[in-house]
Amino acid sequence: MSFKLQQIVRNDFVKIAIEVLQRNGNDCQDTCGNGFKSDQEDCDDGNHLSLDGCSDICDIEMYWTCFEDDLKKSSCVQNIPPHFKLIFLNQTYNVQYVQLQFTNKIKLLYSSQNLTRNFKAQLIDIDPSHYIISDVLVNEPDNQSVHEIIYQLRIEILEQQTQDIFLQVQLNTILVDQDDFQVDNDISTIRLKNPVVLTAAQKEISHNISTYNLAILIFLGISSIIILMSGHPAECFEILDTIQFQSNLKFINIAFPENLMIYFESSDVVTIIPILEKIGMLNLCQDPLVNFRTMINLYGFVSQILLGTILLILSYCYLRFIFRTWFTQIRIFIYDNRSILVSYNFALLIHTMNQFSLGLHKILSQQGIVYILQVNCWDLIFKTLLYLFSEKESNPRNIAQTIIAIIILISIASLMSLFFQYSLSQLKPNKSTNFCHEGIIIAKKFLILIMLIGSQGNPIVQCVLIACVNTCY
Repeated sequence: MSFKLQQIVRNDFVKIAIEVLQRNGNDCQDTCGNGFKSDQEDCDDGNHLSLDGCSDICDIEMYWTCFEDDLKKSSCVQNIPPHFKLIFLNQTYNVQYVQLQFTNKIKLLYSSQNLTRNFKAQLIDIDPSHYIISDVLVNEPDNQSVHEIIYQLRIEILEQQTQDIFLQVQLNTILVDQDDFQVDNDISTIRLKNPVVLTAAQKEISHNISTYNLAILIFLGISSIIILMSGHPAECFEILDTIQFQSNLKFINIAFPENLMIYFESSDVVTIIPILEKIGMLNLCQDPLVNFRTMINLYGFVSQILLGTILLILSYCYLRFIFRTWFTQIRIFIYDNRSILVSYNFALLIHTMNQFSLGLHKILSQQGIVYILQVNCWDLIFKTLLYLFSEKESNPRNIAQTIIAIIILISIASLMSLFFQYSLSQLKPNKSTNFCHEGIIIAKKFLILIMLIGSQGNPIVQCVLIACVNTCY
């Protein structure tokens, strides 16, 4: 007899036996664990084991659901009740972020309750005046349907703590999942990090040092412009290189203390972004209809090219039209004026404007683009490499931006190669040295930024390599 035929005969035999048992129920004694659920049993899975959904006395165990097949044998499926937990997200100095998350989608059992108003968050055994807890992201549940509920809490530590910090959240609300199982825990606790909290006096000292550093950077920036206008670009770029190198140190993948980051804020003056934010131009540049929104966000670079072009046009117009046209009238005014002081000051003003216009016209017309590339090397290389190292979708826009990034890197590499070629050519020794120095500066920037961006996963290697390159330079 085939196996299939044996199964059919067996099933028919079991059905007949069940009918006989039901027909003679008064004469037969029901047995728990025989695989046949009677009216006196909640379930019967054919064994006398517990913890499988159907207990040894044929009761359905907690958090289990049982159903019967055609032969009245029970099969049980476990329903795990929802649970809420706290997840540490990140930390910024004395501010930490924690997420309250449920394992299942939930809803309120009663419409009169409100989770946001009822739940209580506190730091255990810490004075409430020493911290502030606030909601950052709230997805409030209702009693109509289940939802994915996530809360994000912001914990700011106001005073330095000497003990371990534990955050405790208590729901004080009845929440259930789609099977009406209630959240099995009402309280959850997580250990937070104990940050270094600066006092008001320490913050004031840090801000004062940052202000002094800002004044020094502005003075150095003005000095570099004067040096550039006087015809010494190498010294100008050396100063700018030092300033911009400092501004890039904050991107090393190290958890800097708050006072050091306050100091680093002063280096933002090196870029043009804060100025654009002040005058509201940054939002205009970020409009998709106005700007292509390239990966490198060349606001400063483009602004400098535009500014240089405008100054070049103004200097050309002044020398071409104003000074030449009014040259005779200016001379007559200077020589015929009765006040020597007025004549002297006016002549000095005209001389200064002529020198400035001639110098500006000479610089921008001959080496303007080269100078702008040198000044912006840090920013251009950093943002270009950052874009190339990042993960991107493959679409026409990103392909176009990748091409732009590669063109910029090729331009900078060509500029570096050009300086080294000039240094090896038959030039005067001082000019050859200057060209070689400028090429080494660009090479140093490129190597440092490659290590800064490419070694983000290993801060120790990052610091050692950057220090080695800077020492070799």
